[in-house]
Amino acid sequence: MQTDQEIRAGIKAQVAAVASDSARIITRWKLGVEPEEWGAVVRDKKDPNKINGCVITRRGIRSIPVTAVGHHYEYQYVYDLWYFLSVREGTEADNSELDLNTLLDNLIRRLHDNPTLGLPDNEGNDVVDAHGGLQVRDIDTMGNFHVAQCELTVRITYQT
Repeated sequence: MQTDQEIRAGIKAQVAAVASDSARIITRWKLGVEPEEWGAVVRDKKDPNKINGCVITRRGIRSIPVTAVGHHYEYQYVYDLWYFLSVREGTEADNSELDLNTLLDNLIRRLHDNPTLGLPDNEGNDVVDAHGGLQVRDIDTMGNFHVAQCELTVRITYQT
């Protein structure tokens, strides 16, 4: 079965494909960091005065028996993706809210086109069967940055 680190790396690759090359993508939750402090953690790689990045962490696992010959189980690994982006007022046609929504729309399309997260087969078996598509739970602003709270459920079916 695919490891948590490999799944996170697959998700990171999908985010990196649509984010700017200066986005900081972290594949673990940093304990002890309060929500309003995340801006300091995901500083833009090229401009330390900007916030631009994503945190990917696994929030839970569900096991669901699948009706089939033998003992098949579908495991659903639930990942949170938190995207942070500096507020830029701009104009009605050019601002950071539009930038964030464009990034999220591009990530939704990218994930739709990559149901196995681009991860390789493991000894001839698909390790990731599919995912449930990116769910954007909330978009908010905290001080000088936007926060998009997203969820991605990755499904793996295997026989015991």
